[in-house]
This record gives sequence, structure tokens and C-alpha cells, in this order.
Amino acid sequence: MKRFKSFITIKEVIRYAEVSNDFAAIHFTERADGKKPIVHGMYVMGIAQSLFLKEYAGYWITDYEMTFLRPVMVNDSISFHFEQAQSKVTVYVYQAHAQLCVKGSMIIQEISRG
Repeated sequence: MKRFKSFITIKEVIRYAEVSNDFAAIHFTERADGKKPIVHGMYVMGIAQSLFLKEYAGYWITDYEMTFLRPVMVNDSISFHFEQAQSKVTVYVYQAHAQLCVKGSMIIQEISRG
């Protein structure tokens, strides 16, 4: 399956916070160790689902799970990779240096046309 690249800006994080009402400081301020703010995990998951469904509009997602191995930081270049085996789609999210930061799965079902 295709790979999709993304770049999550602070402006997108702010918009997501306004919708989710999650204004935790970790998403907006640089940490004491100099690291950038962390993107909301649910936002990363939502992007993965949206990218998949945009490509495969004949499906819907019935269940999902994601494990965050490393945080996705604001302004990180990330890529989403999907591997489908029947009704299960494995999702891999990589940071710029090919580091796996998120691994998950989605259970999909074909939309009935009846």
C-alpha cells in the first residue's frame, strides 16, 4: 500500500485542542530538555484513519488500536504506511529518520451497497 507523508504544525495542534478541549501544556510548550511539544495521540490516530479512508472510500473502520513507541513532536516530518491483510490493516508511523514511532491496527469492513 501507499505511504503518506505528513507534517503536523503547531497551528494544527491548536485547532485539534480547540475541538478536543485538550489544552495540556505538553502539546504547546517546549519542554525543559529542549524537546518540542508533543502532538495529541488521538490526532495522529485520526490522521491515519482519514488517510486510509481517503484512499479506500469503500470501507469503514469498526475498531482500532495504536501503541506509541515514541512521541510525535510538533513540526516532525512523519510518514504513514499501511499493510492490509483481509479485514485488518496494520498502521506504521515513522519519523524522518525511519524511526518507528507508532504502530497500530484497524479492523475494516466493506460498506454494503444495498
